[in-house]
Amino acid sequence: MEQIQFNKRLILDFYSRVIAQRDITQAHKIIAENYIQHNPLIKSGRAGVTEVLEQLKQIPQDPTAASNNTLWLMGEGDLVGAYLKVDFLGQKQVVMDLFRIEEEYIVEHWDAIQSIDSQVFSDIPAIPMITNDLPTGDTIQNKEKIQAYLQEVWQQQHYNLLDNFVDSNTTFYHPNLGQGYMQLQEYQQQVTLQQVHRLIAEGDFVMAQCSVVIQEEAQVLYIAYRLAQGKIVGAWSVSQVIPAQMAHTNGMI
Repeated sequence: MEQIQFNKRLILDFYSRVIAQRDITQAHKIIAENYIQHNPLIKSGRAGVTEVLEQLKQIPQDPTAASNNTLWLMGEGDLVGAYLKVDFLGQKQVVMDLFRIEEEYIVEHWDAIQSIDSQVFSDIPAIPMITNDLPTGDTIQNKEKIQAYLQEVWQQQHYNLLDNFVDSNTTFYHPNLGQGYMQLQEYQQQVTLQQVHRLIAEGDFVMAQCSVVIQEEAQVLYIAYRLAQGKIVGAWSVSQVIPAQMAHTNGMI
């Protein structure tokens, strides 16, 4: 648990100092030189991050827009997941990041960024705080539950099993608001889930990193699930199309 809290503080420092303050000196302190980048628009390596920071320094910051931003973190092992609502240059976006930490440095980063309209941006609530007083066994069971759900219900389309995994009043943001079994099934039938690449669990939350096809386009999809009494009661997701060309050869996943 101490390592997870350290990792989360490291990522919080990344957002609050490196990104928000464009602090290149701090970037050198917490980002590994051979940092592996999966964002398709940013070059790999720490140099790719500092190059972006130099560009951001040329853009005046809007404190009013910054006040609309929210950040939520979870972690397991050497991974930290993040969900953000970001108001940047008049664009409203939801973002999910996944970081890998090694020897107190950020060594790898994946993400998905999705632009949304202002009303949807306002309607998406902050993700609740993680309940960390759950027995370890419950967190492990939550992770196993999501793994089974993604395989049996989503990939194999066994929607008769929904009641085994999902609370009938579940609320989800993909990123538009949806509620209940029928809307969840309707959304999932529009998305071909190809592979679940990573799952991390902390307390009552599980985050999934997936590759999917939506409207015949290959995309990455991140979902943060909240569980209660062994069932999904909420979910927040972000997806992004995988472009044909990237700033590196690492892929998005």
